[in-house]
Amino acid sequence: MTVPPKVIEWMMKKSTRLPRSMAQEIAQECFKTEYPIILLALIARESSFNPFVRSKAGAIGLGQIHPKFWADKLKRNGLIREVRDLYDPVINVRCTYFVFLVCLKEANNDLPKALRKYVGGKNTAYVKDILLNIGELVVLLGQTSLPKPQPKSIVEEKK
Repeated sequence: MTVPPKVIEWMMKKSTRLPRSMAQEIAQECFKTEYPIILLALIARESSFNPFVRSKAGAIGLGQIHPKFWADKLKRNGLIREVRDLYDPVINVRCTYFVFLVCLKEANNDLPKALRKYVGGKNTAYVKDILLNIGELVVLLGQTSLPKPQPKSIVEEKK
């Protein structure tokens, strides 16, 4: 799928260090999923599209994946071989999507609840920021709504 140029421009405004070629690569990977707008909004909030950022808590990359909590599941599901793979933008987008889908499943397809699970708490400002990002992208793309989460989009984790 071709990523709308408006999306790349939106990403560039959200980040001061993002090269256009990497914005394109990240957006293309997001648009391979069922929820590209949600994924882009989440990544914008988590890392401002910086694939090399590491939080004080040890969360890595675009989606700020916590290896302490997710590395084993990501390895079992064939998404990473080792923790350093989370610094690869394409791999991190795939892992972010996986984690988001797990959270969505646990939240019974309730988006705000899934976002709270993603961040690991009740941070309403965090959820509000992502929902605002989603709103910006929906308006930018001229959409009237987001697709409703469907059970088929929920991943089956390998235990």
